[in-house]
Amino acid sequence: ILAQHSPTTVLPKVYIIQAELRSMESTIEAGMDIFKRAMDYAEETGNMNDRTLACERAGLALRSCGKEDDALDYLEDCCAYYREWGAIVKVNHVKGNVIPQAIFEWDD
Repeated sequence: ILAQHSPTTVLPKVYIIQAELRSMESTIEAGMDIFKRAMDYAEETGNMNDRTLACERAGLALRSCGKEDDALDYLEDCCAYYREWGAIVKVNHVKGNVIPQAIFEWDD
């Protein structure tokens, strides 16, 4: 019901949840299709928070399936998005706890 009344706010979150469930219940590829739908919809509607969250969750889902290189691409993107809005604490959290082995192009 919420997605019908406020789709730009709710729909990306619904997609993220569906993607996580599909990744666990089916295949990571099926989940990634929905993560990408969430990212695309969030981008189209200017919802950068959900675009970033979808990117981060996609990276974590890929990592859990052993797809480290693909996961790193998404996680680096989410850090770049967090950095765009000045969420340096979140960038440091992801860099330090989620992808400590990653090499980033910027210095903090």
